Amino acid sequence: MQPEKVQLMSALSTYDIAYKSLENGDHKLQFTVNQEFFDSIEGDLILGGNLIANLDIHKTEQMLQLHFDINGTIRAVCDVCLDEFDYPIEDAEGDLVVKFGDHYEELSEELYMIDEADEVINVAQWIYEFIAVTLPIRMEHPEDENGNPTCNPEMLAKVNEYMVDEDNNAANDEDAIDPRWAALKDLMDKK
Repeated sequence: MQPEKVQLMSALSTYDIAYKSLENGDHKLQFTVNQEFFDSIEGDLILGGNLIANLDIHKTEQMLQLHFDINGTIRAVCDVCLDEFDYPIEDAEGDLVVKFGDHYEELSEELYMIDEADEVINVAQWIYEFIAVTLPIRMEHPEDENGNPTCNPEMLAKVNEYMVDEDNNAANDEDAIDPRWAALKDLMDKK
């Protein structure tokens, strides 16, 4: 195994839960989600961040019920100006049920089976997914108190330089219509 891969795996071992050693009942755990976490996880949606993931666990003989509650900020790229910025994550929550069985299987988005011979379960990927699903489709810098964009002004100027003026473009398209089609259009308009 490559040294880099071993180091990444050990960074994610922080998110291991030794569930076999837990008594039946309720348990609370807290994880710090930082730059090392985002460097170790596969995904390019989030560049970094500083969050706290609270995990409530209810353990029975047959399963674990997990409730995640994640808060903090992530580092993302603005889809408008391409600058990095901090985006707040508030109450990214999710519930999962993990049943004990004889193999690993994802039964649905909220229901998993794990091999009860395993002694630990790693929750890093689930933490990442609960953060990712709270993100908007389009990431943008927030507006200031006056409603003005806080994007990089140089990049906004460049974007505006290449924007197409829809009204002017439509007028030019009408002027460019082949006269034969224009005559047909006039016939259709008269009906």
